[in-house]
Order: sequence, then structure tokens, then C-alpha cells
Amino acid sequence: MARAYSTPPTRITRRNPTAAWDIDTLVGALARRGWGPIAAETQGVRTVLRALVDVLPHGSAEGRATAHQLADVTGLSERWVRRCLARLEQVGLVQWTRGWIERGRKVPSLFRISKRTIAAWVRAAAGDLDERRTERAEQAAERLAALRSTTVPPRRRKPRPAAPQPAPERSGTELRPSPHEEVTGRAAEPVPLAAGIAMCRDLLATARAATTNRKATR
Repeated sequence: MARAYSTPPTRITRRNPTAAWDIDTLVGALARRGWGPIAAETQGVRTVLRALVDVLPHGSAEGRATAHQLADVTGLSERWVRRCLARLEQVGLVQWTRGWIERGRKVPSLFRISKRTIAAWVRAAAGDLDERRTERAEQAAERLAALRSTTVPPRRRKPRPAAPQPAPERSGTELRPSPHEEVTGRAAEPVPLAAGIAMCRDLLATARAATTNRKATR
């Protein structure tokens, strides 16, 4: 039998963030809305918060970690990580119980991220980026309007002339230019094979006739 509710349960939607959400989802929503009150903080504060989200359980947002571990995750120095943790503690976002030494063993620090605080920040920062996005859209529209009057559509662009190819370097074994190339400065046009053979036969017949005439005049 289905269970009856006196009042309908609250439905968790993207527009209604609550502490029931995972900490990873809450921090992601806060980042997409501009980070709320910590937007003006240094980048290290937000980076350390993200590192805490990565090393702590997403459901409870509570667990133990060390400054060394957070420094390895963030790529920041241990000293700077501690300063950022102190700042997160000051704004009421993180509860930080410092570690201690017990029976010669080091006990890591205990961290707890306030999911209620982050959920409230996400709800309050719903329209923080609207003005900035509107301004960016107006600037983009102005740039596009200027480009329409100065640019040419791709289909109307003339193809660019091909870049001149560098002349190949001549080696010592390359054939020398023919007399025709030395006189005219350009290479002779290619002659078909049949025409070349006929030309050679004509030259040979002319040479034989000249030889015969010289012998007859002697």
C-alpha cells in the first residue's frame, strides 16, 4: 500500500538547492552562479574549497585531511593552504578542528563544510551574473554589428595567390643549360617524339647533301 503524506514532500530541483544535495553538486552550482560572497576572495580560497570537496565524502562533507594533502591536490604551498583554510573558517563556510599528537602519532585535522551555508549562498546568488551577462551580450552584439560592415563573406572572398615556390638548388652533378637556354634565358619548349625524329632525319639528309656537293666541286 502506498504511503500517504499529509503534505506533499519538498521536491529538490536545480532552483531549490538544499543541504540534502551532495557537496560536490552544491559547490558546482555556487561556481556557476559566480561564487557568491567569496567571489571577491583570492583564487586560492576557492581552489582550497574545491580541494576539500575532492578529499571529503560528498554526502556528509565531513572528514579528516592534512594541509599536506590539500597542498598536493591544489598545487599550492602548505603555508598558503593554511591561510586559505583560515579564511574559509572566518566566513563560516568550514569548521576546522586542528590536528594533534596522540601517543606519538599524528591525528589529521577534522574538516566539516557547511552545506546549509553553501545552499543559502546558491539561492541568494541566483541573479548575480545576470547584469554581467547582459553587458557581455551587448558588447558582443556591437562587435558583430561592426564586423558585418567590414568583413567579406567566405563565398565572396577571392582566393589567395599561391606563394612562390623557391627555386631548387643546383648540385654539382646537374646538367648544364643548353645553348638555347643560355641565349634566350628560358628553357626550350618540349618537342613531340615523332617531330623530333623527323627533324633529325632532315638535318642528317641536309648534312649528307652538303658533303656530296663539297666533294663534287673539288
